[in-house]
This record gives sequence, C-alpha cells and structure tokens, in this order.
Amino acid sequence: MPDESTPRLPLDREFWSQWNEMASKMWAKALENDKLAERASSGDNPFLESTSYLISALQHASEVYVSALHMRMPTLSDITRVAELVVNLEEKVDRIEDTIERVKEQTLLDTATLATITGLEQRLTRIESRLDTLVLQKRSRKRERRSVQKMWISGQARLPRR
Repeated sequence: MPDESTPRLPLDREFWSQWNEMASKMWAKALENDKLAERASSGDNPFLESTSYLISALQHASEVYVSALHMRMPTLSDITRVAELVVNLEEKVDRIEDTIERVKEQTLLDTATLATITGLEQRLTRIESRLDTLVLQKRSRKRERRSVQKMWISGQARLPRR
C-alpha cells in the first residue's frame, strides 16, 4: 500500500502529453537562442558590430572623462590647506579690525585731550592777559607814586585843602 505522505503522480495521458509538448517548446527555444548567440559571436551581424564599437568608444570616453575629473578634483590635503589659509586670513582680518578699533578709540581720546588742552590754553591766555593788566596797573601806580614823591621832595606838591 502506498504511503499517504508520498506524492501521487497523475496517470492521466493528457497531462503527460501537455508536459512533453511544453518541454519540447522550451528546448527548441533554447536551441534557437543558442544558434542566435553563435551567429552573433561569429561577427556576421553588422548591427552588433556597430553597437560593440559604440559601447567601446563610450567606455573609453568615460574613462578619459573620469581620469580628467580626478585630476581636477582637489585632494583632502588640498582642501585642508585651503581651510588653513582661510582660517589664517580670518585671524589677520580680526587683528586688523581690532587695530582699527584701537585707533578710533585713541583718536577719540586724542580729540578729547585736544579739546581739554585747547580749553586750558584759552584759560591760560585769559589769566596771562589779566596778569599783564595787573602788572601794567602796578607799574602805573608805581610811576604815579614816584612822581608824587618827587613833587613832595621838590615842594611842588600841595596838600589838598579841606
């Protein structure tokens, strides 16, 4: 007795004839493809020859393009060097900005100092002119006293009457 776990093959004649027909078609198609491949490899097909030439030309052109592209592309060290140059340039620009700010601040201080000095010069000029006036007044009084003294001594001076 056959075991139930064993697959049962159909005994139908129609099934086997269909299976045989399909397998025959597949083998015929495989042989036909093999013949086409053999014919294509023999070089009898001009379309395949031109396609093959075009493919090889495109491969060559792409290889040339990629190699030229790699020659123009910067390396990691190139990029690093440029980045270092940029950082150094930024530092120099910062130092220049700081120097400009210090000069501006110093200019403002110099302007304030100049204004203070100018104010002090003006005050000193006024004080000097007052001193000159006082010196002239003192000299004038001294002369007057001397002339009065000379007049007393010479007797020309008279006392005012009361």
